Amino acid sequence: MKSIFSYLINEISQGTPITYSTIIKTRGSAPQIPGASAIINEKGLAEGTLGGGIMEAEIQIRAQESISSKKDDLIEYDLDADIKDNSGPICGGYATILVDSHPEDFLYLFEEIHISLRNNQPGHLITIIDLDKRKDKIISRYWISRDAEPDTTLSEKYYSFKQNIAEVRDAQSPQCITSVENNELVFIEFLCPDPRLIIVGAGHIGKALSHFGKRLDFHVTVIDDRSEFANQINIPDADVILTNGIEKDLASYPVNDNSYVVLVTQGHKKDSIALQQVIHSSAAYIGMIGSKRKTRLMKRDFIQNNWATKEDLDQIYAPIGINIGSKTVQEIALSIAAQLVEVRQQKSDLKKKSVGCIILAAGLSSRMKQQKLVMPYGDDTIIKSITDKAVMSKAEEIVVVLGSDAEDVKKALEGLPVDFEINKNYKDGMLSSVQCGFNSLPGRLDAAVLLLGDQPMLPDHIIDQLIEVYREGMKSMVVPVYKGKRGHPILIDLKYLDEINQIDPEVGLRELMLHHEEEIFELEVDTSDILKDIDTYEDYKKELT
Repeated sequence: MKSIFSYLINEISQGTPITYSTIIKTRGSAPQIPGASAIINEKGLAEGTLGGGIMEAEIQIRAQESISSKKDDLIEYDLDADIKDNSGPICGGYATILVDSHPEDFLYLFEEIHISLRNNQPGHLITIIDLDKRKDKIISRYWISRDAEPDTTLSEKYYSFKQNIAEVRDAQSPQCITSVENNELVFIEFLCPDPRLIIVGAGHIGKALSHFGKRLDFHVTVIDDRSEFANQINIPDADVILTNGIEKDLASYPVNDNSYVVLVTQGHKKDSIALQQVIHSSAAYIGMIGSKRKTRLMKRDFIQNNWATKEDLDQIYAPIGINIGSKTVQEIALSIAAQLVEVRQQKSDLKKKSVGCIILAAGLSSRMKQQKLVMPYGDDTIIKSITDKAVMSKAEEIVVVLGSDAEDVKKALEGLPVDFEINKNYKDGMLSSVQCGFNSLPGRLDAAVLLLGDQPMLPDHIIDQLIEVYREGMKSMVVPVYKGKRGHPILIDLKYLDEINQIDPEVGLRELMLHHEEEIFELEVDTSDILKDIDTYEDYKKELT
């Protein structure tokens, strides 16, 4: 992320005519996610990407037109061409792209962002887009670094989407909000500094690892007291090179949970000195090169000298790297780089939101004239077929809401790892079961997928698709869509719990969705099964054939 601001600053400072284009909204499949940006000049794409392919090529043309006209552009791009169309994209969704034809107006802001990220300081970039198409300039931008108060010109509007800013920070995924009152779009991004890779040792492996680290989007610092090795000529990929002494440089370096420390010095003694400086830090990763014998001796010394506990030492990656049978310097560096990526991804996964499932199984089955949920379906029953899919999904908790014929339905699910909740008011209609299910979920969950108990034909992958889209942080409700028609199941963030409890029973969940249309992500799917359920005996026979 930081590199694109460096490029922006450089091009603007040199007076190069450019546009700064950003994807601010997507629906369905798209070649890139919101926040993806590109700098386009008179010759074409100069830096970044909007996903490549036909869309990027066509956006380049529009952006180059904006360079000439000096008119900002907001492009709604349809990615749903027919598969027989040789020229159009067939991803099956759409993207909204903002083209800023006046990036020079925000040079001061881009410089501020660049400095913040360089100083390991995250923050929010807020872009406000005026939807009045008669204007040449429709963009305002604001930067709020961590813990800072917003610009005074933003303050009044800031509080209207303060909650959204917090959500973007927590999910680390952008949001695009429509302000109908102001005829504006508000695009909020949370920008984080690149993770810090601290390589202690400027030898062959340190040099090779700095090369891989830079290309894997780490900010690379190399520390070594041998200036003949630790210099910009020998290690051109390093962002920072420190040669004041390993102990001194590590003692003053701000190692935090965004730091990845690799110890590859030329000897056991210097590795020990370096490890003493970082072992009690909050580093996301500490790895040390060396044989198993060296590692055992090092751990013994640390325990005997009370420098660390066994628990502290168990957190060290030693011997370092993923076992790929590496022998050469480049192979060893590659194995270390692969482990860094693995740990970085695991750290990112910890931030994923927790999602449960609510299965509605309380209805009277009045149109079937018998309890349809326990009727045979394939090798099981209707209710067990859909519950099995929930159990095998990425959902963390499953709650089955019971009502009519509760014991029979519960017996059909015997042995499955699910919780049951009795809706005493099930005769009041489906909304009462929805409310019962949401109120019974564990407080640690962030959202729930609402499943119909009479939808056994639902493909296995749909539940996971809803969860994955939600975890990307784009929207707080996710609805599957087939050929423009919304279906089930639906995913709803638990922040709406109070509203769900206040919904008008005559309107049902549709009331919530009408009030928060802008927070709904429509997930394009490839099956009409999301539009089906089993209400009548004719429905049942049709699904069995």
